[in-house]
Amino acid sequence: MRTRLLACLAVALLPTTPLVAADDPFLACTFAATSPGGNVGNKAVAMRFNTPLDGSKNPLSGVAFDTETLRLVAGWTDGAKFLNGKGVIFDGSHGTNPGPGGTQVIGTKPGPGWAKGKDLADPRNPKFGPLPREWAKYHGLYRHEDGTVFSYSVGGTPVLDLMTAEVQGKTRIFTRTLNLKASKEPLTMVVADLDGAAGEVKDKLAVLTGPKAVTAAKLVAGPDGTAFEILDKSRIVLKIPAAAADSRVKIALWGGPAADLAGAGEALAATAAPVDLTPLTKGGKAQWPSPVEAAGKRGADTAAYVLDEIPVPAKNPYNSKIAVGGLDFFPDGKAAISTWHGDVWVASGIDDKLEKVTWKRFASGLFHALGLKIVDGKIYVLGRDGITRLNDLNGDGEADFYEAFNHDVMVTPNFHEFAFELQTDPDGNFYFSKGGPVRPGGSGWDTITPHNGSLFKVSSDGSKLEVVAKGFRAPNGIGIGPKGEMTSGDNEGTWTPKCPLNWIKPGGFYGVPEMSGKETKPTIRDNPLCWMPKDVDNSNGGQVWVTGDKFGPLSGQLLHMSYGTCKLYSVLKEEVGGQMQGGVVPLPLKFDSGVCRARFRADENALYLVGLKGWQTQATKDGGLYRVRYTGKPANLPTALNATAGQLKLTFSDPLEKKSAADPDNYTIEQWNYRWTQGYGSPHVKTDDPKKEGKDEVEIESAELSADGKTVTLKIPSLKPVMQMKISMKLKAADGSEVKHVIHNTLNVVGTQRGEIHPGAFKIVDAK
Repeated sequence: MRTRLLACLAVALLPTTPLVAADDPFLACTFAATSPGGNVGNKAVAMRFNTPLDGSKNPLSGVAFDTETLRLVAGWTDGAKFLNGKGVIFDGSHGTNPGPGGTQVIGTKPGPGWAKGKDLADPRNPKFGPLPREWAKYHGLYRHEDGTVFSYSVGGTPVLDLMTAEVQGKTRIFTRTLNLKASKEPLTMVVADLDGAAGEVKDKLAVLTGPKAVTAAKLVAGPDGTAFEILDKSRIVLKIPAAAADSRVKIALWGGPAADLAGAGEALAATAAPVDLTPLTKGGKAQWPSPVEAAGKRGADTAAYVLDEIPVPAKNPYNSKIAVGGLDFFPDGKAAISTWHGDVWVASGIDDKLEKVTWKRFASGLFHALGLKIVDGKIYVLGRDGITRLNDLNGDGEADFYEAFNHDVMVTPNFHEFAFELQTDPDGNFYFSKGGPVRPGGSGWDTITPHNGSLFKVSSDGSKLEVVAKGFRAPNGIGIGPKGEMTSGDNEGTWTPKCPLNWIKPGGFYGVPEMSGKETKPTIRDNPLCWMPKDVDNSNGGQVWVTGDKFGPLSGQLLHMSYGTCKLYSVLKEEVGGQMQGGVVPLPLKFDSGVCRARFRADENALYLVGLKGWQTQATKDGGLYRVRYTGKPANLPTALNATAGQLKLTFSDPLEKKSAADPDNYTIEQWNYRWTQGYGSPHVKTDDPKKEGKDEVEIESAELSADGKTVTLKIPSLKPVMQMKISMKLKAADGSEVKHVIHNTLNVVGTQRGEIHPGAFKIVDAK
């Protein structure tokens, strides 16, 4: 029987969207079952089976398997649809997760699904994240047209696990086939739980009889000594003895009314013997044979930096939504993108003219794939469950093995708990960020784990996950520089007065005390490089470094993306007394989706960006892919901002006309602070009194242009540290063209003064 897999994950960034396409092989999820005990699978893969039954209008069945604890979460039948359609990516709801689309008939309680020996007590504290590696480890899943096979190990014993649904006569049943390698110790597997039940085992049949329903399990095959046991009256477990040789085990499961048990027994007894699962791990048939072709659009070379639009496969035969959350390139120039709905697509034909771009679907069903990186020709994808490495085992252009490269990150059922971006440093280590569990409505938190609000580093071999910095709310994007520099954004909300651009130091704290990981909550937050008001960035994206030296005045620069305002900013940065500070200036480019990921390709001298439309944004398209080119024309951009006692220096890419540049009336400067509190965001407040809302005008005493015409020195006797400054200018270039810019910046250190962010107030102290 052909198995269709869907890994259903529930996070929340997208409002109402259609249910996952019918042809998707799987989609990963936090899965909300109905019983027993308010069942939740935080990293679940739900599989769909087409099991038409005479007299039933609802042919679908499904199971959900928790890859954290290696347990069968739930099985359901009689579904008119596969999932119930709840959750943000399904119906736009906040605080809900997808669950069975039919009637749940079997399930297990949260906790380990396997154990070495007999002890099934959950060793995790807190009860989130995978089981300890010496206990069990999930390795990944194999996609095949004849079934989806999970690969994991229990203790030192490798296991292959295939779940199916079958129709035997007038009854739907579930089966579970296990291929186990030789083991030196006995194993215990949780089969089923039923609240309030009384259990018994007779021969090879185990039955749980509850107040309203019955669960039955049949041992179809197993090595000598394999047997069911009843624990605590309401749990069926399977005891598998140590074996000197490889073995095959198969069980059949059924749940339903007690009156139907006799017929179910006949169906369970008719189950076929187990098969060898090894052939299903060699690669299956290509599932998405039809590529999508379209032509791109080159921008006119009328400015220094111009924008090309590259088509994404928004209209495709698989009804898959293309909200792009990740991007990278193969050495041969092909591109790969990942989508919020769990796809990976590969594009060829991205050349200078963009006359024919061809997209091929490579993978689907990933757990909200908001980051992608290609290393040594392999695609690594970041989802809420961690980093997955995709392997094409038979060379047909589609992933067959979804390998759990590192799935150590903790996940809760919270809808807002996003994982963002995927970058590598010069040593090959991976980095990504994870948000806090924001409650519906945006304020406050659900259950917090040690991993919420963190920037992570994963070793190049995937063996180790570590927290680099803490205190983030919803950091949709990070940046890793050519020397390992680390940056991030964040979104306004609880303890986040406005969007910051953070320059990350290991061990740093970046704003949300509840996400600090410390019992004594911090009372000073690390200063960001700069703050940005809502009209500049109301919802951040990531950062990208221009690593080429032929990209005009942006060569070597750091760029920041705004998802909310669909803009790209050049970052003017400086280090003063060990503290980074600076500002952002918008580039004259407008994107029609919320740009949040980018890659610079030095061999093409071009910057590529992707984005999506989901939560609040000015975007008009669900997803987009863009290319920014440098034409060599004058840019007239600010390229540096430096603050010293009593003066600001502004450096430009091209010479300015002396008369306009030396007139202080052509510059306007405003400044204000924010309140760092647990409230949602902050108003603009006066610099001399945080209790008063408003802005301050800054007097400019004089303006002086350098001999080369590129640097203006503004004399400002009152200059001091401030959270937010706005520098507006209307000048002329030496060639007579208009130079009109607005810079939003932060001054953390000025001369011997340094600013500190305390709850409710920005304090100026002596610089150390």
